[in-house]
Amino acid sequence: MPWHKRFLILLIQLLLSFESFSQEIETPEILSVSVDTLTGNPQIVWSMKEPQKVDGYIIKRLIVDGSGVISGTYNNIAIIDNNNIFSYIDISNAYSTKATPNTRQEYYRVSAFKNDAQGQTHYSLMSQEASTMKLSGEFDYCTNSFNFSFSPYCNQDEVETYYLKTGFPNSKKLLVTKDTVCSFSFSDFVPIRDFAIETVLKNGSKAISNIIKIKAQETILPDKLQISNITVDNDNHLEIKINLTPNSSTSRLLLTRRTLENDSLQTFDIDFSSNEIVFKDISADVSKLYAYKLLALNDCNVAIKISDSAANIVLNVKELEGSNSNFLQWNNNILWKPSSIEKTEIYRSIDDSEFQYDKF
Repeated sequence: MPWHKRFLILLIQLLLSFESFSQEIETPEILSVSVDTLTGNPQIVWSMKEPQKVDGYIIKRLIVDGSGVISGTYNNIAIIDNNNIFSYIDISNAYSTKATPNTRQEYYRVSAFKNDAQGQTHYSLMSQEASTMKLSGEFDYCTNSFNFSFSPYCNQDEVETYYLKTGFPNSKKLLVTKDTVCSFSFSDFVPIRDFAIETVLKNGSKAISNIIKIKAQETILPDKLQISNITVDNDNHLEIKINLTPNSSTSRLLLTRRTLENDSLQTFDIDFSSNEIVFKDISADVSKLYAYKLLALNDCNVAIKISDSAANIVLNVKELEGSNSNFLQWNNNILWKPSSIEKTEIYRSIDDSEFQYDKF
């Protein structure tokens, strides 16, 4: 028989012998792959039905950027010479590469080994592949919410539910979800919050994703947003003076004008870059009644504060026949309570002289 055929037969016999011996050694079952909340490293937990029949375990990680190995292959990162240890936190630097669950999913397998009387080491088959979960998220300023997405647990058939948690190490459960996309909002403002996803498996085991920290942007409301007064200027235009507190989250200031006789509405963008904000409504008819209101908008065009309404005053003067007097009539300011009006001042000018007023 040619030598190469004898070699091939011998190789097949060795492989069959190895397969037979390997199947005699129990294969570990990975219960969970989690991220340790204290160290930030992956933690692998496995089980054995008869651990007394083996001498220890080998932890294997999928190496994708290591030195001296084929990228994308499983390689030994730790040997545990104790058959009663069933968990391992991956702090290894095997092949000049460390586990980085914050930036990617890390994949693992576990094998058991047994030393025979002749000093030979025999290995079980590798366990099923299992990996860490990768959580990412961001703060949405426009909706004032935190939005998350995460990779599903490696064996989705074993998943009971997912929890969104915050406040590590003394974490609390925020949200229960079956989906790998979720959103959550808070009533209070905290500049930075931490989050993680906890997977609860049907076998009772739990797995934590990587912990992420997300910065939130606070909406600062203007302390003052009001129309100080509405007057008619020398050009017979309505002049609206506005009081707005600077250094708020206001990125746009709108003035709305509602014509009271027909309820039509118009909107004006107000320049609030100067210290004194004055808007001249040149399209208004000073003989008509209008209601004005201010809206402070943020970067998302969401109104963060709305002012009270203010209306102009329309004055009508009629000469009383047969007497040396005039009859003055003006509208009640329907937007103010009568009790809020302290006084009414009537201004009078004779022959275009300066206005003078009397208390009414």
